[in-house]
This record gives sequence, C-alpha cells and structure tokens, in this order.
Amino acid sequence: MLFLKPVLAGLTLFLIAAQAHAEYRTVLIQIKHGKDRRLSVSIYSDEKKEQRSAISVDEAVKLLKAMQGWGSSVGVYVTSDGRIPSPELKKLLVAITDNAWLDLVYYGNEVPRVVGDHFLKAAPAK
Repeated sequence: MLFLKPVLAGLTLFLIAAQAHAEYRTVLIQIKHGKDRRLSVSIYSDEKKEQRSAISVDEAVKLLKAMQGWGSSVGVYVTSDGRIPSPELKKLLVAITDNAWLDLVYYGNEVPRVVGDHFLKAAPAK
C-alpha cells in the first residue's frame, strides 16, 4: 500500500501536465444553399486534412465522426444561410454530439467574429 501512493501521485501529476499542454482548436462549418436548393457544406479547421469545400452533408458527417482533438475538445461553430431540412440538420448535429472530442459552441446564421477572423480573413490588398 505504501508503494501505491507515490505511483498514484505521479500518475495524477502526469495527467494534469498533459491537460495543461493540450491545445484547444476550433472548426467552422458553413452550410449554404445552391440554386438547385441542394446544401453544400464547407469545413474550416485548424487541422489541414479536415478542411473541405462544397461537400455534401453526408460527406461532412463522415468527416465530423472521424475528427479528434489535440488533447482537448474541439469547439464547433455551425452557420447556415437559410433553413436546413430537419433530417439533414439532425445528421450534422448527431455527428457533432456523438463525437466525444467535439463540443457544439454555436449554431446560427452569422459567423461569430472571432471564428470569422480566424478562418475567413480577407486576402491582403496588393
């Protein structure tokens, strides 16, 4: 029993240190309606391999299910330029809430400024 206390204390310190070095990252999901009323999803992420443009809802769901954090949770912001049909919205929200790494931070029609500044910066004028 005497040996167990230092091991547990060391393990606790290790876990606390690991959490202190974990990086929080964000993902922006923009849903747009095309002329043919089809939805297209663009995903902006701090992880380059997760970035996509104009993909289907089903492709976005597959990507969301596979996302992982960098040692901490991933803040997900979802925006849409109009009403999303319930079955499509449900697929996206279930993919986010079922993934233990993802936290839905915002759902609305406007991109929050902090996230927009991070992902949607305008190219510098020449």
